[in-house]
Amino acid sequence: MLKPWWERWPGRLEFELKELDQAGIPYELDQAARAAGVIALRLKPTLDGETLNLLAIFPDMYPYTRFEVFAEDLDLEHHQHPFSKTLCLIGRATRHWKPTDTLAGFIKNRLPQVLKAARSNNPSDAAELEEHQGEPFSDYYQYAPGTIVFVDSSWSLDPNTKQGELIIGLGENAGNIVRGAVLEIRDSNRTLLAKADPSLARLYPKRMHARWLRVDAPVREVNPGRFLDALVKHNRSLERPLWHPVKGWRLDVIGVVFPEEVRWRQNSDGWVFVIRAEELKDKGRRRNGAYLARAGRVGREDLTARVPELAPLRDIRVALVGLGGIGAPSAIEFARSGVGELRIVDHDIVDPGTVIRWPLGIPVAGLLKTETIKNLISDHYPYTQVVAITHRIGALRGNGATDLKILDEFLDGADFIYDATAEVGIQHLLADLARERGLPYLCVSTTAGAWGGLVVRIRPGQTEGCWLCLQHALMDESIPSPLADPAGQTQPVGCADPTFTGASFDVGQIALAGVRLAVSTLLGGESGGYTDVDWDVAVISLRNSAGEIIAPRFETFKLNRHPSCECRKK
Repeated sequence: MLKPWWERWPGRLEFELKELDQAGIPYELDQAARAAGVIALRLKPTLDGETLNLLAIFPDMYPYTRFEVFAEDLDLEHHQHPFSKTLCLIGRATRHWKPTDTLAGFIKNRLPQVLKAARSNNPSDAAELEEHQGEPFSDYYQYAPGTIVFVDSSWSLDPNTKQGELIIGLGENAGNIVRGAVLEIRDSNRTLLAKADPSLARLYPKRMHARWLRVDAPVREVNPGRFLDALVKHNRSLERPLWHPVKGWRLDVIGVVFPEEVRWRQNSDGWVFVIRAEELKDKGRRRNGAYLARAGRVGREDLTARVPELAPLRDIRVALVGLGGIGAPSAIEFARSGVGELRIVDHDIVDPGTVIRWPLGIPVAGLLKTETIKNLISDHYPYTQVVAITHRIGALRGNGATDLKILDEFLDGADFIYDATAEVGIQHLLADLARERGLPYLCVSTTAGAWGGLVVRIRPGQTEGCWLCLQHALMDESIPSPLADPAGQTQPVGCADPTFTGASFDVGQIALAGVRLAVSTLLGGESGGYTDVDWDVAVISLRNSAGEIIAPRFETFKLNRHPSCECRKK
């Protein structure tokens, strides 16, 4: 059993108290708290003639983690939690804390700076004292678990518009816990002010009417009932619920817009939702309640804010062939990166044995790979439109599904071909089609045992060599072949074809390298886009020739024209 920190670190508590004595900071050790296993100190420091009443509580894992200092008598605009009254004496990241720091040192050196910065409305006075990050008030509220209502931070509502109507979209299985999206915002005259992206709206087919209002400052209530009371005092019309029935319940949703700090000393609209929920039971018995739901930002700009280099991908159409252990995770990565349209082709179903390295598990076994990936992306990354084609390239004609027709439609208007088939014949075909259409082409494959992999890019007008040049270079070893496990082939019971062995986390390394090079190719010429590279081929090694695991190693090459290749004669 773990010991309390003051026993695990003998003398540390005594040292903390000695430091307080030497700093002239009066304190009182809470003996009742100590008996309950917590060290709590009541402090009365005097700063610039002002005596403060503080409470310091040390965590179980002290000094690995920091203490908290509460100031119940203070009501600071910055650097204090409005409800718990915790003071922000140090940045949230644990890197700011050193185990050698002491409570006395914080009270003596940091607290005066915090009070000065918190009480100043002039950013220049606080610039050198504060971390330059926003303190959104909405982060302080306590929300019901699992609830969220999506908004778009790019919406710009007129601050003079004080109230109106909302259309909120809910999922098919909506219940009393609201998970949905604001689809429309209207003013009190029903004039449309903002609208959600249609790609997001289709995820929430059920519609409910709700209300919204703007307040001049955040509601400083954490209890949902008192929060609602404060809104009613602000606007009496909210006293009467606007009920909407859902599966044995009825709901009333009110969106609250208020100014909050979103970046350092910069305000914008914050959102919070208060929800009345009333359960409908037999014989007229009802159970009432209210809770707060957080606002989640899911506009297109919100989803690219963390990787602004990828923003131009929203206008890109990628044609991806093959949804195996490399193609399927690659498809998901393209969607996650924000590709505007993803076209996928495969003929196979998900075999249960492959889920050890396929993105989804046993519940999708037996389903078409194309439809499974399409549904996954559509449900989780709605801003990527997926065109799924179930077809085997090279198969005999049937039901009008000819290679000529399908590939012509598949590649029409595409910006890039991503080949994850690992089939030499299909690679040759797609590389030639890419050249004919002037499209960049990339093929990616792994080896038996997933000991390594190969990523190859061919760009018309920029890459000197062609796909056949690559084959000649691999044969004469001017470009080395990636290592493979000599015993890395197997034919699992029930499988019609042999396959390779290899772990998902190794195969995933190759897939990520392929998507990385694809995005680099697509955005390398964009101002501020993901940067380009000066090579065309990456030979990836995950093991050495003895089969021992090594740190991933990349050898890169330009794909030059090969003297034995027929392309030199064209």
